[in-house]
Amino acid sequence: AASRAAMAATATDIRSSSENPRLLVYAGPVDLYRQIGRYPPTPLYYALHLYFPAEHNVSHIPTADAVARIIAWRPTAVVTYRDYPRRDENQAVSPMVHGYIAANCQLKATRRLPEVYAVHLVDIWVCPASPR
Repeated sequence: AASRAAMAATATDIRSSSENPRLLVYAGPVDLYRQIGRYPPTPLYYALHLYFPAEHNVSHIPTADAVARIIAWRPTAVVTYRDYPRRDENQAVSPMVHGYIAANCQLKATRRLPEVYAVHLVDIWVCPASPR
C-alpha cells in the first residue's frame, strides 16, 4: 500500500509538469511511463540501461544516441535517484541529463519509493521551460 501511494504521488508530481508530460526516468521506476501513458521517443528507455555504466551500449542502439534523442524531445519531467553518486553513473550520458536538469528543471519533490528489498529516494524534476 505504501509503494502504491508513493507511486501515485510521484505520477501526480509528473503530471503537474505539463498537460501532456514528456517523462524521462533516468534513474527510478520505469512503471511511471505506463502510469503517465507516454514513453520517450526511443525504445531504449529502461533506466538501468541509461545510467548504469555496465549497461552502456549493450543494446543495438547506442546509449548516448538514445539519451540525446530523449533530451532533444525536451522532457517536462525527469526522475533521478537522490543518493546515487554521479561518479558511478554512465559518464557518456550523465552530463547530458544533469546538464538538461540544471538548465531547465526545478526540484518538485523527493519521494520515498518502497520496493521489495529497499526504499529508494527519487527526485522529481519538473521542467516548465521545456516548450515543445
